[in-house]
Amino acid sequence: MAVPRFQISDLLARYSLEPSLRDVFVEGRFDQDVLSSCIRMRAKSDVVVYEIDCVDVSSELLRSFGLTNGNRQRVISLAKALADSLDSGPYRCIADKDLDHWLGTQISLRGLTWTEHCSIELYFLDEDLVKEILVHSAKSVFRNWSDFYASFISVLQDLYALRLATKQLNLSPEWISFDRCLGNSEGLITIDLRDYTNRLLMGVGKAARADEVLDCAAIWSDVARSSNPGNKVRGHDFVDLLAWSIKEYKGVRSMADPIILSRILVLLADRAPKLGELISFD
Repeated sequence: MAVPRFQISDLLARYSLEPSLRDVFVEGRFDQDVLSSCIRMRAKSDVVVYEIDCVDVSSELLRSFGLTNGNRQRVISLAKALADSLDSGPYRCIADKDLDHWLGTQISLRGLTWTEHCSIELYFLDEDLVKEILVHSAKSVFRNWSDFYASFISVLQDLYALRLATKQLNLSPEWISFDRCLGNSEGLITIDLRDYTNRLLMGVGKAARADEVLDCAAIWSDVARSSNPGNKVRGHDFVDLLAWSIKEYKGVRSMADPIILSRILVLLADRAPKLGELISFD
């Protein structure tokens, strides 16, 4: 049986009648679980985190704001709808920055909080924490940790630059797994970016534009080079590359699973202190 969902009108009445509430709306289950874990660890019992699926954000509402379908767009639409009717309110709508901070499409809106990094997963992109997961927990073996980690970040940034390029060029490939295009060269992760780009573009009949996409990605890579890694990496790519690294570098194979690694990150919410800023109502 379907679980009843909040209507926008329900939330407007809720916040008018109960100003002491502290509601947080996020894109998906991982975000909900991580922030709920953070709340428990910080004893913030008055804050409740909801997935956006619990709110009825209609296709008509999305279209009225010029947004396409998707959980991130639905969070933004909810924030717009509430801000249009409330001067203030006991709620936060949290959306991933994704690519917006590079493309100039990040908007400022009351009640809408953007993640500091591209997504919530990137709050865990810390060298010491990554080493703890890969080396101490998963028992992966590396010739030289510093060199490996530099290659780990470089591959993630190459993938992100490719996403920026396809977005700028108005291409919409289906983002398939990049595992087949990864390699291990003397202990360092490598990626055949041309092969991966060809695979992506063949899926939308645009393989002839591979050189154009790669040239654009190279420009984005140069532009973003000095930025904090968390601002030029996709969250799912980060978790997927963690899983690949465990398998490739002879770690505990049962841990080489993005789902398991995501659950581990939920348990490590206290290791990402800036997560608390997302749920602050001060």
